[in-house]
Amino acid sequence: MKSVSVERLAIIVILFVALALSSLVLFPGAFWQISEAGFRTMTLIGVGSMAACAIGLFWMQKKNSEAEFERGEMPEPPLESPTEFYAHPDASASIPPPPPAPPQHAPRAQAQYPHAPIEIVDEDEGVIQLRFTDPLTGLGNRDRIVDKFEKMINSASEDGNGYPGDSACFAIGLLDLDGMKLINDMFGRAGGDAILKQCAMRLSNGVEEGGLVTRLDGDKFAFIFPDITSEDEIEAKANLLLEVLQAPYDLDGRAVRLSGSIGVGIVPQVGVQFETVNDNLTSALAHSKRAGQGRVTVYSREHEQENLDNARLEQALRRAIDNTEVLPHFQPIISLQDGSLLGFEALARWNDPELGPVSPVKFIPLAEKRGMIAPLTESLLRQAAGAAVLWPAELFLSFNLSSVQLVDPNTARTMLSIIKSIGLDPKRLEIEVTETAMMSDPETAAMVLADLSKAGVRISMDDFGTGQSSLGRLRELNLDKVKIDRAFIKPIGEDKAAEHIVRAVLELCVGLELTVVAEGIETLPQAELLKRIGCHAGQGYLFGRPQNERRTLAYIREYMGDSTLGSAQQATS
Repeated sequence: MKSVSVERLAIIVILFVALALSSLVLFPGAFWQISEAGFRTMTLIGVGSMAACAIGLFWMQKKNSEAEFERGEMPEPPLESPTEFYAHPDASASIPPPPPAPPQHAPRAQAQYPHAPIEIVDEDEGVIQLRFTDPLTGLGNRDRIVDKFEKMINSASEDGNGYPGDSACFAIGLLDLDGMKLINDMFGRAGGDAILKQCAMRLSNGVEEGGLVTRLDGDKFAFIFPDITSEDEIEAKANLLLEVLQAPYDLDGRAVRLSGSIGVGIVPQVGVQFETVNDNLTSALAHSKRAGQGRVTVYSREHEQENLDNARLEQALRRAIDNTEVLPHFQPIISLQDGSLLGFEALARWNDPELGPVSPVKFIPLAEKRGMIAPLTESLLRQAAGAAVLWPAELFLSFNLSSVQLVDPNTARTMLSIIKSIGLDPKRLEIEVTETAMMSDPETAAMVLADLSKAGVRISMDDFGTGQSSLGRLRELNLDKVKIDRAFIKPIGEDKAAEHIVRAVLELCVGLELTVVAEGIETLPQAELLKRIGCHAGQGYLFGRPQNERRTLAYIREYMGDSTLGSAQQATS
């Protein structure tokens, strides 16, 4: 300790000398005049003194550290590796050996099932639970059900090929809530979250001990029933879950209702890899949604074939859109009051070289689902407008707009740009939208339609009476026309209730100053009755089927005369 103090004193003296010499170097003129050679000498002395001071300070610090370690005030630095400690001659025999290596099967399981969570030996249990938990509902999350699924697959016996899971037999399903968007729109995100929590609690109570329900994302849940091994059992259980969900919910004192759609399957029929199972159940879930709300679909081989057919259809549709193979056909719209030709509705038709004629009921929803509806609609509008400019100026073109495009703010600008490039007057274009499409996002849809209306495009509500829009919404949209769905027209004349409905719609539209078109007219008595009760126009097989561009021109020539059509074509040439 004494030597350290002496050394410290020596360093202080050296530091003082270094500072003094440095001041002489920096400010020589303040003390005396020296020669250039002397100045260089003094500089070297000053620099050397400062270097010696730095070395001395380092040496003193090292000595102090050693002294503190001897007194027990400083722990020994950690060794380079765990094996170094056990090789140290002073290591105590009481220190436990290093932890054993993981079992040999662990790397194989991790490589085969990449979704399985990696459990660290010394990780806090709470961290593991947090990683498996959905923070909003408290249910397990996607990682949790993947972990459960793969553990159940691994626990099953292996077949002769050594592939795990073939003998596993349990039920798994996906559930998607119907109507959550409307709840979020009405009550905000906080209200939607409150409903999700209540749904989670009901589903959790509906799963027996040993089962599992998790929240995947948004309003989608997944569940496993380990003890259910037949399709009839899981279908019955899934329907019970839907019944639990359909009871009213309390949201700030207001009763709210919703339903769900479910896709279920039995492992291994539905698959033994989670991603495959998820894809197959998603297909079954989509089938439930297409069938209507509150449905359960059990995955089967037929759904697998349906998936393959849809994949083939999707590839063919992409090719058809690129090659302009989806064409517009035109169905006439006739005045029921004077019999004049008013215009045509453009309807998409596709005849694939390999698949043959494909119904728009199949390829339009597929185009919407796979993100192809925008290029398809633009292609059809460009072709239809090109055909319409050759018609007499008094004939309008009616064109359908999908729900996907109604929620795209750029739709109006794109459509107006297309008809401008073709040379079609916006006042000759009529856009048809459905009530259901309007309800998906009423605010954006109203904005799109308002932009089109300002440019002179007329707006028509298609399939009126089959959707969910209110009369208030009907007034707010500033529509020009309403088309009564064929479901009300077909039984007219034989069904008094259908006739009363049509009369009520006509009276309503008179007050709103809307033109009314009846769809699906197939017989002359239907047309005569509609005329008597005041319907303005009609459309259906009685007046003509949808036809291609060339035959449509022939129809116009026959209906209006060669001179009228010739004048129109001359005006556009």
